[in-house]
Amino acid sequence: MTAIRPYSIRTVLEWRLTLGSISVLAVGGLTLYAVMRVALTAEFDADLLSKARALAAVSRAEPDEPGHVEFEAAAEALTEFLPRTSPNYFQIWFDGHDWVVARSGSLAGEDFPAERPAHVDADGSAVMDVALPDGRAGRAIWLRTIAFPEEVSDPLTGAIRTTNPIPILVAVATDREAVDRPLRIVATALLALGVAMGLGTVVIVRLCLRRGLRPLARLGSAVGALDVSRLPAGLAIENVPAELEGMRDRINELLGRTSAALERERRFSGAAAHELRTPIAELLSLLDVRLRWPESEAHCIASMREARTIGEWMAEIADTLLRLARSQHAATVACPDPTPLAPVVRKALERVSQSVAQKRLHTNVDLDPAAACSVDPGSLGSIVENLLSNAIIYTPAGGTIDLVVRAHEFAIRNAPVDLTESDLLHMFEPFWRKDEVRTSITSGTLHVGLGLSIVQSLAAQSGGEISAVLDSSDAGTRLSVRVKWPR
Repeated sequence: MTAIRPYSIRTVLEWRLTLGSISVLAVGGLTLYAVMRVALTAEFDADLLSKARALAAVSRAEPDEPGHVEFEAAAEALTEFLPRTSPNYFQIWFDGHDWVVARSGSLAGEDFPAERPAHVDADGSAVMDVALPDGRAGRAIWLRTIAFPEEVSDPLTGAIRTTNPIPILVAVATDREAVDRPLRIVATALLALGVAMGLGTVVIVRLCLRRGLRPLARLGSAVGALDVSRLPAGLAIENVPAELEGMRDRINELLGRTSAALERERRFSGAAAHELRTPIAELLSLLDVRLRWPESEAHCIASMREARTIGEWMAEIADTLLRLARSQHAATVACPDPTPLAPVVRKALERVSQSVAQKRLHTNVDLDPAAACSVDPGSLGSIVENLLSNAIIYTPAGGTIDLVVRAHEFAIRNAPVDLTESDLLHMFEPFWRKDEVRTSITSGTLHVGLGLSIVQSLAAQSGGEISAVLDSSDAGTRLSVRVKWPR
């Protein structure tokens, strides 16, 4: 399987910002070039149009010769159209005919070097690029206009003689160098400027990104330097950008949760080892005594029975730890059919009745016969029995235990208890107990401090919620633990 190479955010940003900046520069340069090209071409075409109109203005319809047009331009005005190096060209026709009125000397008797346009603009002109006779790139304009007649007075009668205007077609062509040369200079300048700005953009983008991503690198270095065995309360990073404050805060929150979880695991491991250490030490002491001072068969049998009791004690601790591990890693399971609470509570009360009698506890049961919840009977029974066992252990002799069973809810209250509000924060932790005694058998019931942890895991597994509160009265402090499932 081919491994996917990780990509670099900085590299991606460098490429995208550089390409984006260069694209913007390229579009801006092309736009500027296009605007200048249009402006220069429009100015060049306007100059061509003025030349064509000037040639049309010196073309007069002769009143003495109807249908005849006389070209009356002065020779000094036609210098640019004479045969020379890089001349301009013009030709005038009767519009709609091939009859030539006049042509420039630069044409040397040849026809104009381009075909007449099929369409003209609203002002009667048409402009296009052409190839000049000497091979240069040129631009030509055709102008449809009128040769106005020249008024002449009769010397004998004094009458004014004139004739009708004659439509003519004027064509002028000149070298495009006046447009192309500035455009070449502009294109060269824009290209050089674009290359320089592109290289500058690459350097600036890399420097800015390297500097801008430095806080992210510091954050990564700080996270990479964390020691799992000594996690700090938070990352000691100040003056982070606003964009990284949220990430830093989330990491600090994660560190807090991880530190708390590791501390709980350490306490759990130490407590579990301590819980098992006591019965193992008792078992080893018992065996050492019997091996050193073997006595009668009756004493050996008694020692074996005591060893069996210790083994059962250890097995109970192991089973409890196994149930806790299974409940913590099990997926949420919903029971398709509601389980009645009343039979489960009655059965649990029967199992602890001996312990209740031994401690002379008073039990008050407020039971709704119709109460039920969508929890499998095994989990529900474990929840109720563990809550009852915990209440019996922490209730002193002669105390009171109240059970309230309602639809989707089971609550147990015991009083008086020697607990504080700070104790509620640790009640559901494995192996936690108010006293310092690690393992004890109180009223025949093994107490290893795992009951409420199992209850919490099973409640969460079945979609329920568990809560514990303390309230004080004249009778003392009362602990209320409630498990509630959704309807």
